[in-house]
Amino acid sequence: MLQIANAFFKLPGDYLKPEDEEISGFKERLNERLAPVGTQFSGEGVNEDWEIADTLAQWWRPNFETFMYPFIPAHVTRPKECKKLYFIQLPRQSMDPPSTASHLLTYGY
Repeated sequence: MLQIANAFFKLPGDYLKPEDEEISGFKERLNERLAPVGTQFSGEGVNEDWEIADTLAQWWRPNFETFMYPFIPAHVTRPKECKKLYFIQLPRQSMDPPSTASHLLTYGY
């Protein structure tokens, strides 16, 4: 989780283009946001150790309303948006926080 302010937390996420493959797109976005600062643009040491596991949830937005559903309603042929939540294991290497305005919170077991 990212801590933006004292009482505001959010999950790191981003949008993928429709033509992007999910797994490689996730790895690209995670490298852009969570990779150490010196290596993310130079191409050296880019992290490919992300373990992308199961899909935890999937919601559909049928049109321009704010509600999302865990299923595609029967009357909808082409939904506006699909939002997926994946379980992604962070690698053991250290990573820099995304910016100085936010903190990366991790919990170990």
